[in-house]
Amino acid sequence: YRGRGYGGALTARMTADGVAEHGLVTLGLYDDNAGARRVYERLGFAVAHEVETWRPS
Repeated sequence: YRGRGYGGALTARMTADGVAEHGLVTLGLYDDNAGARRVYERLGFAVAHEVETWRPS
């Protein structure tokens, strides 16, 4: 179902509900998740803070 706008529509709705209820919405994603980044940027989200995660290989 990729490319049909479902992720963007769901994220937009959840964002609107979260802002209405709490006044603020934040989210996080892994740096290599380009699809999610495109959706979030299209909805107006911007990078405010970056955190490096580490796990043993």
